[in-house]
Parts: sequence; structure tokens; C-alpha cells
Amino acid sequence: MMYTVLVGKRAYRVTEKRKDSLLKLASEQVPVGIYALQKGKGYIELRNDHLTKTQTKQARAAYKRSEIKAFCNGL
Repeated sequence: MMYTVLVGKRAYRVTEKRKDSLLKLASEQVPVGIYALQKGKGYIELRNDHLTKTQTKQARAAYKRSEIKAFCNGL
């Protein structure tokens, strides 16, 4: 399956293996906070949101209500 990954203002079509490596790299950049959002199947948006633990929990819950999967660290 091919994924569309948004990095900044650029969009890339990548394989699942490449998507996983990009998520790992993004995860290493954000010790506490949200590093990616998955909107539907096949669309990932890389983020660099450094938040507190409480802010991360609140943001993750808000994204979940909007049916968006948030990838985060520090919880």
C-alpha cells in the first residue's frame, strides 16, 4: 500500500516500510508531544508539536474525537 506523507509543505508518496522509518525518525525528534497524525487510511502528516504531558493527553483526546490518530511520546 502506498501512503501520502506530508512533511512541512511537501507531500510524498511512500511505501509502508518508508512510512515506518519516517515515523521512527519523527518520534526521535519529539521527546514529549505529538509527532504525527494519521487522517484516514494512507495519509500521514508529520508534526513537531512539543507539548507538556497534560497538553499531549488533551490534544490526543481531541484528535481521537475527530477520528484522527495521533502518534505521541511521553505518556
